[in-house]
Amino acid sequence: MLVLHRGELLSVDRLIDELWEDRVPATAAKALQGHVSHLRKALGDGVIVTRGRGYELAVGANQVDVGQFEVLAREGRRALSRNDPVRARERLGVALELWRGEPLARMRRRTGQWRLRCPWHEGDSPTGET
Repeated sequence: MLVLHRGELLSVDRLIDELWEDRVPATAAKALQGHVSHLRKALGDGVIVTRGRGYELAVGANQVDVGQFEVLAREGRRALSRNDPVRARERLGVALELWRGEPLARMRRRTGQWRLRCPWHEGDSPTGET
């Protein structure tokens, strides 16, 4: 969830709601702190920032595959609109190489639902094709 909302402050309450939905354990806040701690150890200092009662993933678009995909797809669509099919094919091809299966499939399998939405899901092609 932090990756999809990089650069945004997500409240502890929102993260707990998204992670546990209607089955929030009494230890949810402590468990979330544990998850964040593990992420911090894996990602290094300064990547996950605490602000008040929330967390922010402080990375640029080029530092996560979702961001890279969005930039490449946007560049490909822009090249198409400028009638540059060679550049469009190259940019969209690189974007599609990053695409591996259904977005957030592991989250959906765990929860049995699709609560987190990607802007290019639900029938839309990730590269803007129809």
